[in-house]
Amino acid sequence: MLTFARCQALQPETIEVNALMTEITPALEGALGPDIELRFTLTPDPWSCLVDRTKLGMALVSIAENAAEAMGEGGVLTVKTANAEIDPDQAIAMSSGTTDARAGEFVMIGISDTGQGIAPEVLGQIFEPFFTTKEIGAGPGLGLSMVLGFIGQSGGFMTFDSTPGQGSVFNLYLPRAVPEAQAKTDGASDQHRAEVVLVVEDDTEFRALLLDQLQCLGYASRVAHTAGDAIAIVDQGLRVDVVLSDVVMPGGVSGFTLRERLQRDHPRLPVLLMTGYAGPDATLGSAAGPTEAGLGPDAGEVSLSKPFSLSELSKALGEALAAGSGAAGPGAAGVNPDRAS
Repeated sequence: MLTFARCQALQPETIEVNALMTEITPALEGALGPDIELRFTLTPDPWSCLVDRTKLGMALVSIAENAAEAMGEGGVLTVKTANAEIDPDQAIAMSSGTTDARAGEFVMIGISDTGQGIAPEVLGQIFEPFFTTKEIGAGPGLGLSMVLGFIGQSGGFMTFDSTPGQGSVFNLYLPRAVPEAQAKTDGASDQHRAEVVLVVEDDTEFRALLLDQLQCLGYASRVAHTAGDAIAIVDQGLRVDVVLSDVVMPGGVSGFTLRERLQRDHPRLPVLLMTGYAGPDATLGSAAGPTEAGLGPDAGEVSLSKPFSLSELSKALGEALAAGSGAAGPGAAGVNPDRAS
């Protein structure tokens, strides 16, 4: 369960995935048994990735064990490696209820089988802890959920597809290990290229999720826990291209008040508001806005209703930045675009 919760201790190292495939071939063959054929389709020049070598091997064997059960007596398991460059639009398209795909450079390890496939009615449940189609006593149903947790903790993501009667495909995406010198160069370039989102959110868990989503979409981030902190960051002249703020926050200053204050002093700075309020006045884009916490019926428009998807976040930010850019061009917010530190 520590793996599924993404809190297990990992020992990442830079590895070459094709070499790992050679190392774990005996374990894969043991998991499959004598009646299932093991095939490899390996890219000739794979990137290196940073991952816990032992646990990655265990994850691949776990998937192979599930595939062997699906194939029964006879079949083919194919292991594939490839380099994958994923842009933000592709990341959105690849995301699903269990997959939070990310943009970037990845090493992909694919495992496909010729088994019976997964029934559509249970396809969305296969990564849930303790979910299993096995008979009682045949296993706890933690294999795939633990693999998903491990891949996520390693900074990657996992996609899957299955067709009843044809088999299943699991693709594991692990971040490319960039040489240190190149990382420093890329980091200096990104500082001036990526838009900066100021996240104003006091909920620790939701803030962490939001920062992951922004990273996936290619944005840089700053964090403020209160409206006062956000105002201080903007007034200092640090680079901020768009503000993404919760509506209800500690300190007695709401997101609506924050937006009014920022747009008074920085009229070209886009400010998006998000809320988890589920009342009738909190619909996306509602001119009335939520009335919780005494905000009043004229508080203003809410841009995003929690929970929102990666694509909804991307769309809202893109539209806000486009509107701000159209109004004023580069540095539209009146915040120094070169001070991103």
